[in-house]
Amino acid sequence: CSASSNLQDAMKASDGDGASAWLPSAEDKAPWWRLDMEFEFRLDRVEAKAAGDWKGQAPVVQVSKDGKTWKDVKTVLLKDGAGLTAACSGEAKARYVRIRLSPGQGIAEVAVWPADAS
Repeated sequence: CSASSNLQDAMKASDGDGASAWLPSAEDKAPWWRLDMEFEFRLDRVEAKAAGDWKGQAPVVQVSKDGKTWKDVKTVLLKDGAGLTAACSGEAKARYVRIRLSPGQGIAEVAVWPADAS
């Protein structure tokens, strides 16, 4: 994955190939994916697409200023189970975004929208 940041757009973790995805190893019982945005931003929302679908327990989106202390963000799964949207408080700033998954779940794309994005 690569991350791009432009306040006019979302910060995206993408390799440009909609058919590829990040999948944890089969032995990983508590998989997670993390994005370091390099600076703190006021966040509007986080959107993610599943690699396949997220059957079972829904992923948990978390934000952090320091990468050590994490706060859960209210997350809504899309009806088809193939994506999610996490609404962030526009007042909260974060440098890191983490998505905690259940075993066997993977991520195809992630977009993090700063509150200042147009």
